[in-house]
Amino acid sequence: MPVTIWIPWGIKHTATVVGSESREVKCRGCGAVYYFILTRRAGGSRTAFILSNQRPAESTAAELARTNLRHQLRGAIDAVACPACGLFQPSMVRLIRRRRVSWAVGVGLVLGFFLLLVPMASPRWLPSACVVATALFVAAVWSALDPNSPKRREGNRENTRGLTAEGIARVREQERRRQAEREAAQLADPDQRWSCPECNLPNPNSRYRCRGCGYSLV
Repeated sequence: MPVTIWIPWGIKHTATVVGSESREVKCRGCGAVYYFILTRRAGGSRTAFILSNQRPAESTAAELARTNLRHQLRGAIDAVACPACGLFQPSMVRLIRRRRVSWAVGVGLVLGFFLLLVPMASPRWLPSACVVATALFVAAVWSALDPNSPKRREGNRENTRGLTAEGIARVREQERRRQAEREAAQLADPDQRWSCPECNLPNPNSRYRCRGCGYSLV
């Protein structure tokens, strides 16, 4: 009887980066300008031959992660209501409705498929079809609800992540301070076992400069 033996030939290196950008939005309702922080996470991976130098693969994984992050941030948007009037912008309303449809249809399809596997009735497809049809109906009704209705706008305004110009300035200043504190702590570490603030690549053998993206602490 043949036996399959798996022989490892390479080491897979992965990198994960988290990036944030501020978005400026002009409200279609009241004309106010507000901001929100858009945050995304992306990853990259590269496999290198087990006997080769691993650093190029680490650098490539970090670069792929940064490229994927740039793609995710480019043109991305979150549903953030205006802090002045509570209005979601038209593109945000479309995003909310797409998410509602995805949730309702996804749950309905999962439950319908599960009912096909469980012999609860005969024929099995009947309860499954009823669940899917109900999910489609819920998706249609849910997506038709207006997130900018007068009853909802006050709640939108109170629960929004939107920031005024003063608020976004404070957030940026806090982020600069946190970055400076992280870099000061890394420089004070006698072992210099730090992770790059830019690409999160561990740098146990690099003193002040990231070997992945070239980010320098000094």
